[in-house]
Amino acid sequence: MDKSSKHAVRVLEYDSLLKLLKSYAKTSAAKEQISDLLPTANIVLIKKQISETSELKDLILSGNHLPLGSVENILPIITNHALSGASLEPDQLLSVASTLQTVNDIRTYSHGNRDIAPLLWLSAIDLAPQPEIISEIYRCIDSDKTVKDAATKKLLLLRRSKTKLRTTINRKLNSLINSSELKSALENKTITSRNGRPVIAMKSNFRNAVRGSLLDKSNSGFTSFIEPHVITETVNELESVRYEERKEVARILRELSVSIFAVKESLIENIRILTYIDITNAKAQFSYDYQMTAPEINDSGRLILFEARHPLLMHFIRDNFSENISPMPIEKVKSKVVSLSIKFDNKLNLIIITGPNTGGKTVALKTLGLLTLMAQSGMHIPASAGTTMPIFKKIFADIGDEQSIEQSLSTFSSHLNNIARVINNADSDTLVLLDELGSGTDPAEGAALATSILNFLHSSGTKVIATTHLGSLKTFAYSTSGAENASMEFDEKTLKPTYKLLVGQPGSSNALAIARRLGLKEEIIKHAEKLISGKENDNSKLINKVQQLRVIAERGIKESQKLSSKLKREIEEIKKERKKITEVVNAEVESIFKDVKSVVNEFSKAAVNAPPPWNKRAEEFKKRINELADGTPLARQRERFIKNLSSGKSVFVQSLNCYAIVKTINHGKKTVVVESDGVNFKISFNKILERPFSQPVKKKVKKEIKPEKKKIIKHHPAKVKNFIKNLKEGDAVYSTALSSVVIVDTINHEKKKLVVKFGGFPTELPFYKVSPVATKKDKDLAE
Repeated sequence: MDKSSKHAVRVLEYDSLLKLLKSYAKTSAAKEQISDLLPTANIVLIKKQISETSELKDLILSGNHLPLGSVENILPIITNHALSGASLEPDQLLSVASTLQTVNDIRTYSHGNRDIAPLLWLSAIDLAPQPEIISEIYRCIDSDKTVKDAATKKLLLLRRSKTKLRTTINRKLNSLINSSELKSALENKTITSRNGRPVIAMKSNFRNAVRGSLLDKSNSGFTSFIEPHVITETVNELESVRYEERKEVARILRELSVSIFAVKESLIENIRILTYIDITNAKAQFSYDYQMTAPEINDSGRLILFEARHPLLMHFIRDNFSENISPMPIEKVKSKVVSLSIKFDNKLNLIIITGPNTGGKTVALKTLGLLTLMAQSGMHIPASAGTTMPIFKKIFADIGDEQSIEQSLSTFSSHLNNIARVINNADSDTLVLLDELGSGTDPAEGAALATSILNFLHSSGTKVIATTHLGSLKTFAYSTSGAENASMEFDEKTLKPTYKLLVGQPGSSNALAIARRLGLKEEIIKHAEKLISGKENDNSKLINKVQQLRVIAERGIKESQKLSSKLKREIEEIKKERKKITEVVNAEVESIFKDVKSVVNEFSKAAVNAPPPWNKRAEEFKKRINELADGTPLARQRERFIKNLSSGKSVFVQSLNCYAIVKTINHGKKTVVVESDGVNFKISFNKILERPFSQPVKKKVKKEIKPEKKKIIKHHPAKVKNFIKNLKEGDAVYSTALSSVVIVDTINHEKKKLVVKFGGFPTELPFYKVSPVATKKDKDLAE
């Protein structure tokens, strides 16, 4: 965004919004970058960032949160140490390992969710987890930020030796201090150390009671700290071991550091990607907490806000007006913040809002301005679905009293300074927000100047929203194409503002009504009303007349829209009814032709042996009837349906009275194999349909055609086993899949399946889909 927009960014409190967004970031690097985040006019980048935010928000809504664990800004540490050649300390190595572990977690997570979050996967695809480095750091460095004994074999041996030497020293010292000879010479029996060497505390006048070296004395001089000669050699050996230990630890830290410095560029890229993902996740979490939506971004200049709310006002109410310790539920917050709806289409580029102070005019300006900055920063906004935002290269806002004592500028002069900057920079890609335009000076001159300013900006194609108390600007809006009046609603009964923006309706200050409510003397108010009445001019009358006509016109539009909607519904109903009737008629025609074909076929068979030319004419008659039957609407529809038939398609099987899935097609034999309820059936073309005639399409397989409800007896498992074992070809069984009694054709005990005849075709059934028939009647039905 243009540098000239910095003033607007400040007065619209964009920095306060960024502070709120920062609270959702996990990493210090992300928090730093959010502090410097500025809106952009790059529409491709804006759309990409909003889409990425939407993706992560969908994951949050599904409970599938991003595994952003411990990520520290390790770049300064790595860069500084790499330049100086110094090794990293154990705590710094653990920071590197935990950051790389998060890199690994994010990459694994994004890969696992690449189908539902492809943009996240594209962002994370270049992450390089460095698993070898992670493994080596955790192998060598303990959680207490020390090098582990097992880091190397040499270090393990050195530390074992150190422990052994310490034990020997302590044993010898304990032997000394517990001896009866030194009982009166000892100051106490505590083993301490001086300069890293173990000593015992002896009374100075008994210091020669034990052979040793004096390493220190107390401040009083009464206590001497002696290292007995009996442990000197062992202590010297311990010092040597400690020296070797320090060398080995330094070598281990150096090797780990060098391995990290070798992939410094990869780590820098990892941190960059993690920071970007963290910022996007912060936007998504912010959107989730405040129930925001993704605005549609357009390049046509359309600005449409539905039920928009100021995010900082929502945050203030949420955190300060809760009835308990936890924040107020967002639904309750939304009910307390009055929403703003506004529409700037291509034909409109100026809205003038009039009305009393404290009515919400300034909040409306700030809401529109801040939401524009949010959208152009790749964020969701607190508004309803259907909101669409254009891209502005510049945003100017002259809001509030910005008088300057240092520059000796009055409120009016300060406003003019800002407006002069607007005039010099505004164009068709600019949004201008002007608060209390024309105030702070003589009303007549202020109105003239305000009208001229708005006229200039309007002619430049600039999108402008201005608030004012000046009544003459209402006339300007009514008389100017592409301009519109608006007002903040005022409840005349309670004499309080409702904070609702009414576009198309000019407002008034309601000063006299407010004065009456506040108890100003009635005689003063009535005198003022007479003065206003006397000064009412033709323009005021014209505005009132236009407003009345507008109300009548809007009422007429609403009525016409209702009638139009009703007419559309009735037309749709007629179309549906006509379609239903057509289907019924076509089905009836099809049925009649089927009967005719059946009669003609019988006639043709009977006439085969008839003398010429009657046998030939019978055959021609049959051919003509078949041609007519093939030309019916349903026949042509069936022909297209069979032609486009493919494996995997769902078809309605008339003989099963349910839907089934096509497995294979044989055009030569005019048959298909379909699967229903786990069973395959071979069905002829003339038994399948795209959907049943004049009936709702059923999505689930349902078997409803039952010639007679059969009483199925549940058999004991042992009886079922015997039933299958004793089953023979030609036996009658009941099929639960076909809801019918069928005759067994062949049996395959190895595959635990049998083939039965159904609908003239062999059908394969698993053993568990058949059971013994209940009665002899069922067997007779099957035969």
